[in-house]
Amino acid sequence: MYPLPYQQIIVFQAAKYQLDPLFVAAMIREESRFEPTAQSRKSAKGLMQLTDETAKEVAQKIGIQDFTHDMLYEPEINIALGCYYIASLLDTYNHDIKLALAAYNAGGGNVKKWLKDPRYSKDGKTLTDIPFQETKNYVQRVQNSRQWYKRLYPNLK
Repeated sequence: MYPLPYQQIIVFQAAKYQLDPLFVAAMIREESRFEPTAQSRKSAKGLMQLTDETAKEVAQKIGIQDFTHDMLYEPEINIALGCYYIASLLDTYNHDIKLALAAYNAGGGNVKKWLKDPRYSKDGKTLTDIPFQETKNYVQRVQNSRQWYKRLYPNLK
């Protein structure tokens, strides 16, 4: 129910970007159920469900030469791109996991709007509510999965 395929890749890439590997595993579980060829109805691809646009931008930043969208189905590439991207979102949102996950799922533009809206944020820095049910559910599922992974893999850090 909480498998950990691609453990070596996850641990390596998580360490590279100072991420908890169990957080990355939880994201992959919720994004694709560890299916490397997964594709969403919004055309997000691979284990960490990256869009072509985001993947191309991140690939340039981390120096992947001759990037093609088919590379999103390669676990090593997809996890590297996804780890860099979530790490950059965590940096953007002062390591607030809820905000970073919401941005990963719904886009940074939406999170920016929500933070300015008093219905969703009292202080402009944290969210009291997420108006997109899909995003709200996603954030909760990743956080729940992370807790399960911590229980099941206590020695993996």
